[in-house]
Amino acid sequence: MRIDERSSFVHGELSDPLPTDEDWQTRAAAEGWAFWEQAAVLWKEYSFTGEALKVTTGKALEFYLLRRWRIGEENSRLDVHEIDYETRDSGDSVES
Repeated sequence: MRIDERSSFVHGELSDPLPTDEDWQTRAAAEGWAFWEQAAVLWKEYSFTGEALKVTTGKALEFYLLRRWRIGEENSRLDVHEIDYETRDSGDSVES
């Protein structure tokens, strides 16, 4: 990206506050379970022993979580049956 020649690079206060990023301020808790043929592998790889696995991330990162675990794709190991959303306080950190 080229820098505009008219840019002064002068530091200063913003004239208006930045808008709130709602997706970043929202937790996405995905809950799912392993397909029966993949259950033993998942229990070993992720050390979970129950029937369901729950992962919490920021809603802005939800796409990457689903893509990384190939949710909804052929040969996926997990089936997510529910994603709960909860708005978090601006001072909270997002769990991963």
